[in-house]
Amino acid sequence: MVASAGLLFAAVPNVVAEVDALVNMLRPPTQRALAMAGSAFTPARSFISKDEYLRSCLDVPKSLDVLLRPATERSGLLAACRDTARAVQAEMPTYALPYLVEADVSAALGESFAVALERARDLAPHVHWLADRRVVLARARMAQLDDVGRAGFERDLAELFGSAEGRRALAMHYLRWPDMRERLTNLAEAASHEVQRDFLAKVRQQAGGGS
Repeated sequence: MVASAGLLFAAVPNVVAEVDALVNMLRPPTQRALAMAGSAFTPARSFISKDEYLRSCLDVPKSLDVLLRPATERSGLLAACRDTARAVQAEMPTYALPYLVEADVSAALGESFAVALERARDLAPHVHWLADRRVVLARARMAQLDDVGRAGFERDLAELFGSAEGRRALAMHYLRWPDMRERLTNLAEAASHEVQRDFLAKVRQQAGGGS
C-alpha cells in the first residue's frame, strides 16, 4: 500500500507537466511563443506534447508577432526551439520533425542548418507536409546549400509532384514563387498527361479560376 502510494505521488509531477503543456498549446500563438521564449512552456514527456511543441516552433521564424519582438527576445525563442529540438533528437533519433525544426530555427539564427535539413529528409522522405516545409526552407536559403542540399531540394520537389496532395502545395508555390515556375513547368512536362492536367487544374483552382 505504501509502495502504491509512493508510485502515485511520483507520477503527479508528470501529470501536472502534461496538463501544463496542454494548457499552453491552447493559448493564442503570440502568448504561446512568449511562454516558449521565457522557458515557461516546455514539452512534457509524452510524444504528443513534444510533437505539438515542435510544430509550434515551425511557426516561429516567420511569425509577424515574433518578428516584431526585440532581437534578444526573438533570438531567445529561436534558441529555445533549437535546444528543445536537439534534446528530442537525443531521445528519439529517428523522429524527423526535430531535425526539421533545428534546421529551420538555426537558419533563422544565422547558424548552419544543412546537416539537420538533410537528416530530416532522410528520415521522412515521403511525408508530404514535411517535404513541403523542407522545400520552403531550401528555396529561401538556396545560396547557402551545397550540391547535396540542392539535390535534396530537387528530390523533395519530385516527391511532392508525385502525389495529388503534393501537387496542391506546389500549385500554391507556382503562383507565389515566379522564380520557380520554369522548374515546376519542367516537372509537369516530364510527367504523364493525367498528372499534367491535374497540376494545371490545381494551379487554376488556386488562382481562383476553378478547374
